[in-house]
Amino acid sequence: MPNSLAAAVRFPPVCFNAISIVYLSLSYTHKQDGHVKVTFLEEKFSKRIRNITKCMTNILAACLFFLISILNFQEGLEYIEQNIRSSGVLGYPLAPALFIISLGMMMITLRLLNEVTRILSIVEIGAGAGMTQLVQFFGGAFGVTLAGLMLTFQKGLLLELVYRNIFLSISFLIFCAMIMFYFYYRKVKFERIV
Repeated sequence: MPNSLAAAVRFPPVCFNAISIVYLSLSYTHKQDGHVKVTFLEEKFSKRIRNITKCMTNILAACLFFLISILNFQEGLEYIEQNIRSSGVLGYPLAPALFIISLGMMMITLRLLNEVTRILSIVEIGAGAGMTQLVQFFGGAFGVTLAGLMLTFQKGLLLELVYRNIFLSISFLIFCAMIMFYFYYRKVKFERIV
């Protein structure tokens, strides 16, 4: 257990309050521009260079905080599985503290990425990138689920038939999606002309 937590784990309200105050306020403090900064070099750059460096550092920090969030969440799950508790008299579970840290790290990650979208112009961001990723995630999940269901429903058939059926079904879905896209594109193109 980290030394910063060791002193607070003797009494649960102190531990959870301290962790909540620190980690859940990170995002708000960033929003209010309340974090300590060293800006003597930054002031010498042009606004464009400052924006680029701020975007790059925000993206790198967001990646790091996201990783910390995931690792803390996994550690919290292990603490639950192994029933790890504080060493004090009360012996309360430590997993909730790790979940609070994970939530705080995820909030600052989202705040940093949100700030990047406000700094860059719409051309630099790539309009629709978020929606594209969302569609890809849903499509990937849907495809795997559909393939799994089709494998389950076709028990007893030869494997060649099972995989042929899956391939043809997913090919048909792709063909339907292409037709829908064509009609949508044609409609949008017609509306721009009129």
